[in-house]
Amino acid sequence: MSSREYTVVGAGAIGGTLAWHLARAGHPVTVVDADSAHVAAIARDGIILERGGVRTAQMIAAAYPPGKVSAPLGR
Repeated sequence: MSSREYTVVGAGAIGGTLAWHLARAGHPVTVVDADSAHVAAIARDGIILERGGVRTAQMIAAAYPPGKVSAPLGR
């Protein structure tokens, strides 16, 4: 079974959590976010999820600001 590719637009609380879980499950995930500092941090450190005071990073395939993405994504 091959892994599906996902693009998550917005990497705040909801989008970041979704991207983290998809990447953790082994799917290639691209994140698109309007905050360039946020995009740089995600590209460098991955998505960081904090639960119960424990922070866990999950690397993703790529992170871009909206102006740097060309359709179709992941192709």
